[in-house]
Amino acid sequence: MSAAKRAWGVVAAVMALLTIAPWFIYLGGLAKLTDRVLDWDWAKAYRSQVFMLEWYTVSAEFVIVIIAVVVALSNQLHRTHYLLQAWLATNTALIIIRATQRIIEIQAKESTADDNELKYLRALAAGQVSTAGWNCVCMIFFSIAGTSPNTHSAPKAKKEEAAAAPPTVAAEVAANQA
Repeated sequence: MSAAKRAWGVVAAVMALLTIAPWFIYLGGLAKLTDRVLDWDWAKAYRSQVFMLEWYTVSAEFVIVIIAVVVALSNQLHRTHYLLQAWLATNTALIIIRATQRIIEIQAKESTADDNELKYLRALAAGQVSTAGWNCVCMIFFSIAGTSPNTHSAPKAKKEEAAAAPPTVAAEVAANQA
């Protein structure tokens, strides 16, 4: 295992762990807003597709971060970085869609006098936007770590075969012309 591969794996794991900070803001804002709006009515919560989608994205984000850290620290990003990027991109797209709708909702609520939900909406939107931004940074680092030099090592026999391979036709023609 090369030092560069190990270093990029550690960097990718640290970047994934840093995603937890905005995720906590997202989680806190969503939890408090859900509590405030649905008022512990589980039937209403079950019917609310908006909150269900946001709870899906917040839980999927946590699962992705845990898997990414484990994979990065075990130096297996060269095998899984496409999967992690696809899952992270899908979750990020959903988060961005919901953040856009929440920002529009914040602008509509700023004219009303009810400030109770507004502060939770702002925290939720801030958490969503910052989580989406960190996800984009993580995707870049997963790509770099997954495709860094020396991530794929050829078996020893294939390296020896390549070294002992016969000269190519172009090499023979060049040798004959000299």
